[in-house]
Amino acid sequence: MKKLPPLLDTTDEDRRVYELQGIINKRKLDKLVIDPHYEEGHGSYMTDEKIYILVHELLRIQRFVFAGRMEKWEYFEADILWIDKNYRLVFCLEDDQEYLGIVDCYRKSKYDKKS
Repeated sequence: MKKLPPLLDTTDEDRRVYELQGIINKRKLDKLVIDPHYEEGHGSYMTDEKIYILVHELLRIQRFVFAGRMEKWEYFEADILWIDKNYRLVFCLEDDQEYLGIVDCYRKSKYDKKS
């Protein structure tokens, strides 16, 4: 299991920046930027560390849906099953940049794997 690396930076918008090595849509990524938005409704169970693990699952399975484009941003959604629990990861890629931006992440419990 991947462990959350040390925090590299915090942006003016309080987004947290971590190192990340991976490829999505043939784009090499070197950073993960997590928006704190998820903490408002999902902070009781979601953490940066869990998001980091889910991102590595996303990089492994490469299964996601294009959700739209706004100016220089492409938005995507991915449903990831991890330890029998289903999560929705909402992320973005900015044109000509090498980072993955996490917009939101939350549980979709009605889709959890039943034993």
